[in-house]
Amino acid sequence: MCIRDRILLDDCRGAYLATRYLIELGHRRIVGVFKSDDTQGQQRHKGYVQALQEEGIAYDPDKVIWFYTEAARPIRLSGSGRWREIAAIIRLRRWWRTTIR
Repeated sequence: MCIRDRILLDDCRGAYLATRYLIELGHRRIVGVFKSDDTQGQQRHKGYVQALQEEGIAYDPDKVIWFYTEAARPIRLSGSGRWREIAAIIRLRRWWRTTIR
């Protein structure tokens, strides 16, 4: 039997930490985007929901976007009033780059 090195990702914990980070920055209306046709998307959704619940933020299905792999397209954030959402995504990307290494 051959034992190989492995890296395992915890999708639930990753989404939980990312959502908590946005909450700590003061964001309360956090949109989640998840793939519905794999366990990664479902586990990430679970982490997202857990973080919201711990902070007493009501789960709003209108702030959750589910998509199938075959239908995946980039999400456009444009128009006035979207700057907070764009800023949240930028902050999350910066956090991800500095935290996950």
